[in-house]
Amino acid sequence: MADQMHYLPWTWTIISEDPTIAKCPSPKAILGTYAGINAAVSGLSLVFGHRWVVNKLTCGLMGHYGSRSWKWAWIIPLALQIGAAFAVATLIKRTTHYKADVPLYELSFLLLARPRLSYIFLANASFLSFMEYTEQAKSTQRELSDEEKARRTAWTSSANCTAIAEVLLQSFSFYVFGRIVHFASRHGYYPGGKNYHHVPGWARLMYAGALAYLILTSISFSFVLPGFIADYGNARKDKPDSEGMESWPSDYDEREVFFAYFCYAFLFILSWWTIWLFWTGFVHTAGDQ
Repeated sequence: MADQMHYLPWTWTIISEDPTIAKCPSPKAILGTYAGINAAVSGLSLVFGHRWVVNKLTCGLMGHYGSRSWKWAWIIPLALQIGAAFAVATLIKRTTHYKADVPLYELSFLLLARPRLSYIFLANASFLSFMEYTEQAKSTQRELSDEEKARRTAWTSSANCTAIAEVLLQSFSFYVFGRIVHFASRHGYYPGGKNYHHVPGWARLMYAGALAYLILTSISFSFVLPGFIADYGNARKDKPDSEGMESWPSDYDEREVFFAYFCYAFLFILSWWTIWLFWTGFVHTAGDQ
């Protein structure tokens, strides 16, 4: 795979010093590991992101209905993600029988551009839970009890935290994929470029995934961020911040709400898939380098 290294914007490598002792993982193993981590973290986020579980784990300190802590608690998942990336990068550089001449920050930024799914899972759980109890109240023509209101927003605070953290984490992805797109464009590796026909299939997939990510994520953020920032900055002090949807009119059109939600979810899931396209192309292009 050494002849394909010039299709990458980096000059550093991570290689085995002695393949008879230590072998680099195959592309299938790398992608399988990422998929397993995605599934595990997404499932655990639904468990540990529930208000009741948070309340029990913090001995009653957090996880209260109407809590405003999500306005600062996003620092926790953000710090954990960044800290984990730098910790893994450090372990890779210090692993015996491997040579890694990659700068620590470069490898950490690349790891932070991995696909993440927990924020989508939590957003789904939060939205569906809210709609279920809201429709229940509308159908029975009664006010929800405090317990029902707490259940309605059981995942909302966690969803808000991970959403804010994810927006900030995407800046690392923009850096990595922006660098890939700039590199490919400058060397004529995209369709219409002078060197496009010489580009291997996996490298084309990598470039396509990076470009698609930049486009789709920019569109997604342009729709979602303005409303989210407005809710964050204009949250009323006399109402629980975790129930931003309380301001919806009681006669809102369910079809319009679900259509808007579907569009947002569809865009973010597409963005998530573009990251997978990039990584699939990248690990095959890099090979054992």
